[in-house]
Amino acid sequence: MVKNMPKKYYTRIIETELDQMLGIFGAVLIEGPKWCGKTTTAGTRAASRLLLMDPSRNFENRLRAETDPALAVSGEVPRLIDEWQEVPKLWDAARFECDNRGGEPGQFIFTGSATPRDNERPMHSGAGRFAKLRMDTMTLFELGKSSGAVKLSSIISGEKFNGAFGSLDSASIAECVVRGGWPAAVGRDVLAASAMAKRYIGIVAEEDLSRVDGSRRDPEKVKAVIESLARNESTLATLKTLVADLGGGIETNGGIVYISSRSGQLRSRYSRMESSNEISCALKRIKEASSC
Repeated sequence: MVKNMPKKYYTRIIETELDQMLGIFGAVLIEGPKWCGKTTTAGTRAASRLLLMDPSRNFENRLRAETDPALAVSGEVPRLIDEWQEVPKLWDAARFECDNRGGEPGQFIFTGSATPRDNERPMHSGAGRFAKLRMDTMTLFELGKSSGAVKLSSIISGEKFNGAFGSLDSASIAECVVRGGWPAAVGRDVLAASAMAKRYIGIVAEEDLSRVDGSRRDPEKVKAVIESLARNESTLATLKTLVADLGGGIETNGGIVYISSRSGQLRSRYSRMESSNEISCALKRIKEASSC
């Protein structure tokens, strides 16, 4: 149920499933990259909110949450807890409240663009209390560029189509790729939108990726990996393909993966990494972290 609708809001596909999960589970976690609209969409369903990144009164909300998690999660429901990973103990506080309130659905909406480090993870998984939803940047349908006449789910289920033609030419499709699906870019010209996307990737490479495990990484080398992942998006590219794209080779030594490339040597540490499958999983984690 919509509680608060911003003056300028774009309907998101996730809303239907969010409403369903709020009617079933005590809490719903919306995960996804920064700036994709998680807080805005969650806010349309929330009756109260705790914004941990609000700098008001010297980050009072965050200090209150760290001092008294039980009090911090109190409020009208559904209560939105934004960027919960900044104070991971709020997860356990909400899980306790879900049980304490007799399993009533729709108590909390958590949003987060990252997960806590291993040494900060909640004590409880939230199984049975939390439902997790994934939210990404806006699709062409959400942007009004597609009619939605053909759905992947319908194709998989064997539904027949009598013909559906796109209204975008090659140049328009290329522009959509460059613009990306960031809500803040809607209505901006392609130059402004592409500049937003470029700076976003720059900050991911320079700051955000290093926050995943606290290790400093060379931004230029990180960008090289991101560019390779982008070039091979939606393909069956293997680890060898990605390494070849970087123009180098791969070696492992004591759980450390070394990828030599045109831009130098990339070094990633994953303990007890012994198989190519584990290495592939590690690269997958790097890809997922780059969307934070």
